[in-house]
Amino acid sequence: MPDSTEAQTLKSPTAPSQRPEVCGPHAPERPYPIYLRGNVEKGFGRGSKDLGCPTANLPSKVVEPGSSLSRNGVYFGYARVLPQDEDDPSLTDSDDVDPTSAGIDDEDNEVVLGASPIGDEGFLNSSSLPRSRHNSRGQPSPAAVLEAGRRDKEDEVSRAEASHAQSGSSSSTSSRLTAGRRKKTKRIPLRAEDSKVFPMVMSVGWNPFYKNTRKTAEVHILHDFAADFYGLEIRVVVLGYVRPEYNYDTMEALIEDIEMDKKVTVNSLARPLYQDYAQDPFLGR
Repeated sequence: MPDSTEAQTLKSPTAPSQRPEVCGPHAPERPYPIYLRGNVEKGFGRGSKDLGCPTANLPSKVVEPGSSLSRNGVYFGYARVLPQDEDDPSLTDSDDVDPTSAGIDDEDNEVVLGASPIGDEGFLNSSSLPRSRHNSRGQPSPAAVLEAGRRDKEDEVSRAEASHAQSGSSSSTSSRLTAGRRKKTKRIPLRAEDSKVFPMVMSVGWNPFYKNTRKTAEVHILHDFAADFYGLEIRVVVLGYVRPEYNYDTMEALIEDIEMDKKVTVNSLARPLYQDYAQDPFLGR
């Protein structure tokens, strides 16, 4: 049975007030943490209008078949919206920009498995670096590898630009890399306080109450933002699973469950081994 149909027939078995107020073990366990990054996309516009719960939609790639987020439902963790580099000469206040130039490339919309701070024998790993930097065998975590890859790509672009400027080379590689850098990108204002790390609740699935026809990953960051931030890069560290995706008879019932999801998220992240991940280098503090 397709998961979209399955979700439409699954009803919440428990009233929100009777749900546990904390979920998950005392520390993240495999497959968590899961690291996500991508540009914020425009969604259906219902989170703010109907539910009082504005969400940032992640690219569809993060929920494609084979994704680590194969299980529909509600997840919790941390998220951060990254500000633009104010010194980037490609930024402009003009609306006349190439829509394909904003943000990171589609191939950089990442979903990677992380490493639990709990080792294979069930004991806490010790390290002088943040736990998310290493897996249980002391090897670099996927988040650290992903960050290194991003830096390597930026270095590649910088080297190509320098080489092109010095030699006047017109090779296809340099042209391709520098052409992307010359495109203008719309400036998106973001207050300093809006670019901090915050708890997040993420819904993955078909949202059967609204009868969606495509699967989405919608992140609700527990913070009041001053303005929309479509097009900016968002990074997410998923640390656990709250509950399955349910259908509801009324919007009020849906809102009650959402509010409980927020409460469970805050309580679950209050534990020390979850709080550590607010300092995860992947979030780019």
